Amino acid sequence: MNNDRYQLGRTIASLRKKRQKSQSEVAKSLNIGSSTLGMYETGKREPNNAMLSKIADYFNVSTDFLLGRGESNDSNTLAWQDLGMAYGGNVPDDLKDMYRALAEEYVRKHPEALNRNKPK
Repeated sequence: MNNDRYQLGRTIASLRKKRQKSQSEVAKSLNIGSSTLGMYETGKREPNNAMLSKIADYFNVSTDFLLGRGESNDSNTLAWQDLGMAYGGNVPDDLKDMYRALAEEYVRKHPEALNRNKPK
């Protein structure tokens, strides 16, 4: 089994469970079978690029985050998944600009906060 595929599957499963969704609920929203989603989650199958993008959109994360590349090289950039806001990770579109501005302002005033929970 490919470790990248396994990690991707674990990330998808974790996001799904965090949002308290069943495999069938998520699969229906993605217009795929539950068994296909199950194979993604266990690393037995890998989504193509279009499906990877669709999964990222569904969970409101970047494809880089799904692939385990969630941290930005720019330490002053805060990704959506770093916000830790309510909404189960799905910030409503009409609030994204406001939250982005708040996050950027906070990081500008408190740059040390970006490294607070990172392993040493």
